Amino acid sequence: MTTADLPALVLAHAETTPDAPAVLAGPDSLTYRQLARTAHGLAAALLAARLPAGAPVAPLVGRDVELPAALLAAHLAGHPFVLADPAYPRGEPGRMLLDAGVRAAIGRDRADTALVRALDRSVHVLLLDDAPPLPTCAAARTPEIAAVVHTAGRDGAPRPFPLRARPLVRLLHHLRERLGLGPEDRFLALAPPTLGCAVVELVLPLVCGGALRIGSEADARDLARQVEVIRDWRPTVLHGTPTYWRHLLGAGWEPEPGTTVLSSGEPLPTALARALHARGAAVWQLYGQAETSVFAALGRFHPDEPEPVVPLGDPVPGAELVVTGEHELAVAGDVVATPPGPHHTGDRVRRAAGGALVPLGADARAGLREHAVLAVPGVALCVVTADAASGALTAHVVAATDGDPDPEAVDQALAGFDPPCRAVRHPFLPMAADGRADRTRLSEEDGGFAVETGRPPETHEEHVIAEIWADVLGVADPPADVSFFELGGYSLAVMRLAARLQSAFGLAVPVPDVFDNLTIATQAALVERLYREQLAELTDH
Repeated sequence: MTTADLPALVLAHAETTPDAPAVLAGPDSLTYRQLARTAHGLAAALLAARLPAGAPVAPLVGRDVELPAALLAAHLAGHPFVLADPAYPRGEPGRMLLDAGVRAAIGRDRADTALVRALDRSVHVLLLDDAPPLPTCAAARTPEIAAVVHTAGRDGAPRPFPLRARPLVRLLHHLRERLGLGPEDRFLALAPPTLGCAVVELVLPLVCGGALRIGSEADARDLARQVEVIRDWRPTVLHGTPTYWRHLLGAGWEPEPGTTVLSSGEPLPTALARALHARGAAVWQLYGQAETSVFAALGRFHPDEPEPVVPLGDPVPGAELVVTGEHELAVAGDVVATPPGPHHTGDRVRRAAGGALVPLGADARAGLREHAVLAVPGVALCVVTADAASGALTAHVVAATDGDPDPEAVDQALAGFDPPCRAVRHPFLPMAADGRADRTRLSEEDGGFAVETGRPPETHEEHVIAEIWADVLGVADPPADVSFFELGGYSLAVMRLAARLQSAFGLAVPVPDVFDNLTIATQAALVERLYREQLAELTDH
């Protein structure tokens, strides 16, 4: 297997099944023949630009139908690709692209590429209309680096990380064979594009010869829309985090029998896996980090699993799972890029009776949340831990000696992340012998941000909304004038809340409007306004 296999694996389907659907996004679609021609046209234009060898290319066409073609074009022209997400938490997408070394950007129009051109006008801009489709092109040598994704640095700030092509292609081969995927499968991509798993979401379906639907930005923000998209599209393969599966089930989704559910990003509780399995899904857990070429292990859930969380499964080809020191998991093998040698993941595991590795909790991705909270004025220290059984994340916060962090600001800093994370305030953190915070001794009962009592609900609408809040948040008697985030809400919960409001009042409730109205009182006013507007639309017709 060579690094040239990635575009070759996909474009081979243009020869065998040229008229089969390859990519769908909104009302637009591309067959495998059209995908190949679009990729070749873009690749020819990139080659004509004579970019520095191996310089990353940023496809900035959004979640549109041409996105996979732009990824393939970068490889055909000898360049890795970098994906950007304008909604990346506390990140600046343009700066992140430049940090990744981007020298060219592909856009539908110049507005698409403005975020990077505003910072560096030497970046080459290629517009889709300037690269007409071609049946083929003289492809360059496929790059050793397949993509540049973003992961948390030592300080929690996002940093670019290269994914090598060889282990990525080998992973795609392994997933296709192990999961039994093929041309009859239908996939849905919703992951934030900066993450390594998004690369797999966008490329694996096309390696299999299946049909990929790319969810829109609106779909990615609205849980009710996602349920409708899934019901309409009927994907046979879905990928998400355990938190996402909980919310999807809570929103009324039922997997069709035989649906392959891929869970990653945090330990998968056995109870949740059983709930998915009982509804007819084949449930798989995938484990890995960017530093281990996305996924280093996968395993299928069995309903007789005795552990509270699902074991990690078997290592993928080229990976070795090693337990070091105090139950810390390291990954060795050539899936690890740099430096050579085992990659210490920061995750803790134990061996079950049968030898399987079972997650214990703390997660290296906690750094992103810690970085976000430390940016809040008045915060001196933040450590994020994960509950071993449920996977629930908690941010343990210590205030500066002369500071008093705003509880709502802390909650807002955490609200953009998935899985969610609640904040607990401590006077100090227990320390281990090595001078680091002792995560095993931290307890949520040691303190917490106090929530102001506030006024109770008054109107009929406020009482209805309060009942919905109590169910969504698990908070008894929520006050009418306290922020949803201050009571423990987060972004996915806002999506679920919008769906519940829509069902309760029989109105179309846009998710952005809910984000703009984060108290029961303002949401009651929003409901009244939407009722008047939508009634007026009906009477006008």
